Amino acid sequence: MEHDPFQHPADTTGTDNPDGWVWSPGVDYVAGWRDAHDAAAELSRALVALGHTAPLPYRADAAPDGTGLLHLTIPASLARHLAQHLTL
Repeated sequence: MEHDPFQHPADTTGTDNPDGWVWSPGVDYVAGWRDAHDAAAELSRALVALGHTAPLPYRADAAPDGTGLLHLTIPASLARHLAQHLTL
């Protein structure tokens, strides 16, 4: 089963979803989590450079294959602000 990075974080935990609780031997989940956490810090710094000073609500996670995942919750106004800067 492939992990959907756009799925709401509440939907990715619990015993009803194996991706939320089964770990595979030999997969470095901590490295994935750390990568996601570091990516959140980078994004926060970039947002500050754009004038956004509110905290960035996020949850760092790792996919079943160990890939870092970053679950963000941002206001629509910030999404639009980012979209404007990304399309310049």
